[in-house]
Amino acid sequence: MVSQFKPRPLLRSENYTISDLVERYDTSLRTLRFYEQHGLVQPARPKPNTRVYSRADVERLDFVFDCRLTGMSVRAIASLLRLRDTLPGRDFDKAHARELRNRLSELLQEREQLEEQKQALERGLGLLEERLAS
Repeated sequence: MVSQFKPRPLLRSENYTISDLVERYDTSLRTLRFYEQHGLVQPARPKPNTRVYSRADVERLDFVFDCRLTGMSVRAIASLLRLRDTLPGRDFDKAHARELRNRLSELLQEREQLEEQKQALERGLGLLEERLAS
């Protein structure tokens, strides 16, 4: 049930270290720990300061990182993961599609706002440049 918005290497092992995942996602230890603190993933902790990520944990993180690529908030991702953990596949896919449509709508609104801001800046800058030229 991996989104795969971004291609990643195939999983070749059953267990992974946090260092393996830093490399897989080109991210920081801090980011992975942040996701753990927010309940997005729960790796095994066989010893203090040791995390062992299962294949299922990595697939879950693939989903998290794919969602982050869309700009989704951690809160929205956590909500989707709860649905993923409880709903049958097709029902989850519908909920996931709905969330992606909502995110796309948000981005389109942001783009309109940014375009308006850009036009205001261009007008203001044009007026200032005219004054400075005279």
